[in-house]
Amino acid sequence: MAALVLARMPPVTLQAVGRKRANALRREGAVLTNQQKEDAMIGQWQEMWDVSTKAAWTKELIPDLRRWWSQGPREVSYHMAQALTGHGCFQSYLWRKGKAENPGCVHCPAVFDDAEHTLFACPFCCGGVKESSRSRGRSVPPVRSRPTRAPGTTIATE
Repeated sequence: MAALVLARMPPVTLQAVGRKRANALRREGAVLTNQQKEDAMIGQWQEMWDVSTKAAWTKELIPDLRRWWSQGPREVSYHMAQALTGHGCFQSYLWRKGKAENPGCVHCPAVFDDAEHTLFACPFCCGGVKESSRSRGRSVPPVRSRPTRAPGTTIATE
């Protein structure tokens, strides 16, 4: 389901239900505007998204589909898709797929390298962002305490 969210492509079942409902209302003499159809579809999609047990990392980053639909980027790059889904060049993902020897970070001593670690905790990644920002004369926000997660557990704050 995360891929559908990133692509802004509602599940085909919701699209079909929406068209069926609009046609039934049209036969009764009522006509829905495109905005009303879209609002209903996104509302139903949000309900599906909220109860889904899949795409937990993506749901943390994109909890509100209506906001993502209206204000999110129009295109998602290859690297952004990896960061938003947690699938890709992260050692924990590669280890689960049998493509890495262990789930540990190759840049620091962390024993678990996932998207959250790479983006928010890894000194290699964050250090590069900080130095790049400083070289451009931008201030770097202070490091906040981020939620941490061990494999197979829910998020708990430090």
